Amino acid sequence: MKHMSHEFRWYKITVTISLIALCIVIAVSLYLQHQKNEQLLNNIVGTYQTKESDENSLYIVFTRDNKYTYYKQFKYIDSGKYKQSKDDKRIYDLISGNKKKNTQVVLYGENLYRSRSNDHIQKFIKIDDVPTYLNLKHSKEQ
Repeated sequence: MKHMSHEFRWYKITVTISLIALCIVIAVSLYLQHQKNEQLLNNIVGTYQTKESDENSLYIVFTRDNKYTYYKQFKYIDSGKYKQSKDDKRIYDLISGNKKKNTQVVLYGENLYRSRSNDHIQKFIKIDDVPTYLNLKHSKEQ
C-alpha cells in the first residue's frame, strides 16, 4: 500500500506539471495571436490594388511617413497624408494635398475599402507590404 501511495504522488505531480505547462503554452499562443492581429490591424503601409489586373487597375500606396499616393499606371490621381482615426484603429483619414474632398479608408485584414463621393465603395487588395509605384514616377505627375 505504501508503494502505491508513492506512485500516486508522482502521478499527481506529473499531471500537475503537465497542466501548468499546457496552460503556459496556451497563454503564449493567445498572446502571440493577439500581437499578430494588432500588427495586421495597424499596418496599412504597403501597396493596394483594385481587383482588375489590367490598365484600369487603381492603386493606393501608403508609406511609413504617413503619406499616400492614389494612381493608375502611368497616371497620377492624388496624394496627400493619412492619419489613423482615434475612434477606430481600422479607419484612416486621407487628407488630400490637392484640397479636394477628404476621404476615408477602412483596413480590414489584407483588404482596404475606400469610400467615394457617390456612396460607392472601392475594394483594394494588398499586393505588397512595400510601397511600390508601378509605372509611375514617385513624384506627382499632373
